[in-house]
Amino acid sequence: MRNSQRFGILVFFSFFMLTVQPVSAETLANCSDPEGQVYYVAHGLVDEKDSGWVKDKITDGSVSLIKNSDGYDILFMDATNKIVSSVADGAKVMLMSHTKDDAIFLIAYAGTIEIYKFFQDSTGAKQYAFTTTRSNTAPITKISLMIGSCSYINFESIK
Repeated sequence: MRNSQRFGILVFFSFFMLTVQPVSAETLANCSDPEGQVYYVAHGLVDEKDSGWVKDKITDGSVSLIKNSDGYDILFMDATNKIVSSVADGAKVMLMSHTKDDAIFLIAYAGTIEIYKFFQDSTGAKQYAFTTTRSNTAPITKISLMIGSCSYINFESIK
């Protein structure tokens, strides 16, 4: 599926969430195409020869930050091309810090911690970065840092 199609699906889902959630639901950011570095730990399904640092990218990956009456949520496209709500998937999504041009969220699952930073740099480019750290209870233990671009971030509504 092309990037524009996936992004369109995510935008549609964000709009759909606005219509089925309480009136206060709002899409605060739409972002995509992260790439970066991943460190695979020799543990579980990863043997020693496959462990270590690798460049990685989530082709056509999409993320949306949503705010509703219950708080924040991160929606993402999973490996099977389904849109997943972090909250519905068992995570706690917590705003840790925000300014006029950035916001940092902690997403806590059992055995996995993610940190998302949505930001605008001095050139005006809107981006997001996220880190993932999985415990040794996961089949694939990894630590990653990925950065992607955002078509939209509403910093004024992040409080």
